[in-house]
Amino acid sequence: MRSLQVSPLVRRAPALILAIVLGASLLVAPIAGASHGATECPEIMPVAEVQEGMVGVGYTVVRGKTPTTFNVEILGVLENGIGPGRDMIVVDVSGPPIDQARGIWFGMSGSPVYVGERLVGAVAFGLSFGPSSIGGLTPAEDMADILAYERNTSGGQAAAPSSASRYQRSIRLPDAMVRRIARHEQVSNDEVSNEMRQLRLPVSVSGLTGRGLERVSKVLKREGHRVVTYAGSSAAATTPGGTTTRVVPGGNFAAAISYGDITFAGVGTTTYVCEDVALAFGHPFFFLPTGATLVGANDADAIAIVDDPTFGPYKLASIAERVGTVDQDRFAGIRTLFGFVPPTIPTTSNVTALTTGRSRQGTTEIVTSEYVPFLAAAHVFSNIDFTFDEIGEGKSSLDWTIRGTREDGSTWELSRSNLYASDFDISIESVFELQIQLFTLFMNRFEEIEFSGLDVTASVDDEAQAYRITNVLTSKDGVDYRDVRRVRSRPGKTVYLRVELTPLDESLEPRVVDLSLVIPETAKSDALIEITSGASSYEELFCFLNGSRCADEAGNKIETFDQLIAYLESRPKNNELLARLRMGGRGRVKATDREMLDQVIRGRKRVFVSIIGACCAGEGEVVTSEPKPEGQPAQ
Repeated sequence: MRSLQVSPLVRRAPALILAIVLGASLLVAPIAGASHGATECPEIMPVAEVQEGMVGVGYTVVRGKTPTTFNVEILGVLENGIGPGRDMIVVDVSGPPIDQARGIWFGMSGSPVYVGERLVGAVAFGLSFGPSSIGGLTPAEDMADILAYERNTSGGQAAAPSSASRYQRSIRLPDAMVRRIARHEQVSNDEVSNEMRQLRLPVSVSGLTGRGLERVSKVLKREGHRVVTYAGSSAAATTPGGTTTRVVPGGNFAAAISYGDITFAGVGTTTYVCEDVALAFGHPFFFLPTGATLVGANDADAIAIVDDPTFGPYKLASIAERVGTVDQDRFAGIRTLFGFVPPTIPTTSNVTALTTGRSRQGTTEIVTSEYVPFLAAAHVFSNIDFTFDEIGEGKSSLDWTIRGTREDGSTWELSRSNLYASDFDISIESVFELQIQLFTLFMNRFEEIEFSGLDVTASVDDEAQAYRITNVLTSKDGVDYRDVRRVRSRPGKTVYLRVELTPLDESLEPRVVDLSLVIPETAKSDALIEITSGASSYEELFCFLNGSRCADEAGNKIETFDQLIAYLESRPKNNELLARLRMGGRGRVKATDREMLDQVIRGRKRVFVSIIGACCAGEGEVVTSEPKPEGQPAQ
């Protein structure tokens, strides 16, 4: 038998903020005399003592903050059901909190179950198809093991976010257990699902439009997280007057990764409280690879149990007072340290809509660095959306400064500005580059870094003004230009280019820009001239995210974090017209000419250059090699 040794633990718990008003009413009153909601440091019942036929009581909240009871009958123990050495206790639950939702609902994760005065486990699993009174408990004995982990109060970089799919969230029930459930329920074996799944976690996200919330849901689903997302209200990162509030066993528990404009939090139930530590959920929150984390821990206020026809019933709640920080995110649950509140990472955005003159200063406090790329982009996207007050085409200008610290504690800073245009959705287009830069910085291979802040200034207009590169002419002398696909030139000679730009908006006039490139004296192989803009070169950033070795325009390998910052700051901008001469097997840039315009430029054209020796083509001038076929556009 494992005995429970409780030492004071600093906790860091994810705090999720949920708020929305629905008219569903819960007619369940707290059971008179229920004492476990206020009892601390309960005795743990070892799994070895759990027997089929035992009856007990569970605690959860259906409305407000006060726990109410439900009945529990133990149907058996599924050895190694959750994983090697991790059993699942199969139960049948009943009572008003269960009846009104036709079974176990999402948000009950962590609801403690007692037999006598001893804590048996926490509700964490349900049958896979539809609401059912049959569920699975994570043994309290396993959850108590989380108490032994060293307290994580220093922060530091947890491993980069990874897919949650590697965590076993579905458990196949053996035939014997299916038959046992069928007998208990007095139904045929075929009517019983043979799979248990981790309960979905209700996740409240504030500050996003419907399409923004849909994008968040898709990201979480793609990463393997079992959640039900809904639009909630915002919450503050700190509680006025300090963190004196404490959650109680059977009470609401919210784990938050951000506060403010974008308050992102998941809601479940508190399982265990002892001295300055609490355990909750009975399963992971996001389950980072290291297990150690730093996310906010909050109380919550349940509004209703919503019977969603798509996902099933779930708890709708708003976030209440901050109680501490979740510092461990493990298979069997999460651990919170009361009173411990590390500093957050402020993300501010000052957005002005030029068409209406409306402006807004927004702030989101992100709890830890690994969530900054995702949530900072969501924050800026949301502030542009609500300030612009329309969805559709437009143009924008963004300036941002990203700040952080390095492994040795020194600080770093990256500043960047750019223009954007979209004939589809300017809010989305405006944040794409910023999000890539944040991911690139956090996932860099040179050293571990932390973010300390992000400031963004943006203006947005409803005119999608931009130019498209429609044709490129070439010349040997800068006077006589021809429309050809391929030219010939000697080393040391100049290739003159005339770029024709067509406006995408009637308010602009067509433009012609002259550029020129000198063929290197050492040129021995054919070359490619690429005419493009910064808007066409985002793919250059992705080498940092897929593990490739990256280089700047001159072909110099980027091998330090300082070089990475310099590269990200100096990348071509979307309103910068570029002509780049590429040579060699790796296509390194040997010559560049550019001109900055007042609008975004789109498109890409190419001209091939055949390098000839001194013995050929007279003076080595640029000559027409392959005229463009009649009626075909230039490439």
